[in-house]
Formats: sequence, structure tokens, C-alpha cells
Amino acid sequence: SGLQLLLAEDNNIDRIQKINSGIYIAKTKEQRYIGAKAPYGYCKVGSGKNMNLEVIPQEAAIVKDIFGKFLQDVPIQKIYNDAVATGLKRLGNSVIQKILQNPIYSGQQYVKPYKDNPGGLFPARHEAIIDIHSWNVVQQKFKAPRVNTSISDEFPLRGVLHCHCSRLLTGASS
Repeated sequence: SGLQLLLAEDNNIDRIQKINSGIYIAKTKEQRYIGAKAPYGYCKVGSGKNMNLEVIPQEAAIVKDIFGKFLQDVPIQKIYNDAVATGLKRLGNSVIQKILQNPIYSGQQYVKPYKDNPGGLFPARHEAIIDIHSWNVVQQKFKAPRVNTSISDEFPLRGVLHCHCSRLLTGASS
């Protein structure tokens, strides 16, 4: 019975490696999108190896607007409110950041490294909603240090003072 457990574990490891290899090949060489759900702005068309992402024009217009406003330094909360007003159905505090940081919109996808094969961004075969240059500029803006200014009279130094560890201090009423 101990031998059977070892053989079963060995089979599981083989299966995991075949799955990970298949995902890596599908994403890097075949440029296929592998995901349970299509990102906002796209719908899945077809099935199996013929499945592809197709742009939904109304949603793609909202995605383009989100990127455009972010590049014009519009605050994220304002971008979110405008997007919801024009039809964004996804809700949550970080929905705009997730859209802005998703490489799918630039016609690329992130691939995890597998064994000796490199990971990173690889081209995908679906149509891009945002040009690669704009997407790269947005990513650089996310990496740049943010300058926060306080908008609260109650906590005038929130987002301005730094801790000894260089993180911003916050305020709360106690």
C-alpha cells in the first residue's frame, strides 16, 4: 500500500508537469489566451484550441477611455465614477488599477516561467484594445513614486508624512 501511494504521487507530479508544459506552449508558441473568464472588453469565441478573445466594441470604448484619462492624470476615483456612469459593470476598489495593469489590453499576456523556459510578457493572438506604447507609459506611471496631497481638513498630514520605513503615514480618529 505504501508503494501504491508513491506511484499515485508520481502520477500526480507527471500530470502537473504535463499541464504546466501545455499551458506554457499554448500561451507562448500558440499565443492562445488561457483563462476561465474573458477580461472586461472581450468575450470568448470558439472552444478548445480555436477559442479566441473577441473585442466587445462598447466595453472597449470604456477601456480606451480609462487608459486615456489615466494618461491625462485624472484621479482614479473620478475615472472609476465616469466608467461606471458610461456602463462599466465590474465593481470594486481596484477595478481600474486591474484594467490598467492587465497586459491583455495591449495584445500581450503574462506567462509564468516553466523549467528552463523564461516567463514574462508574450504576444497573444487576440486584437489589442490599447496600443503597446500607451500601455507601457501607463505601467511606467504605476512604477513612478506617487505624490499624495491631503484633501482632508480632519487629517491634514495624511499621505504627506513618511514613516522611518519610508511608507506613508495614515490617520484615523480614535
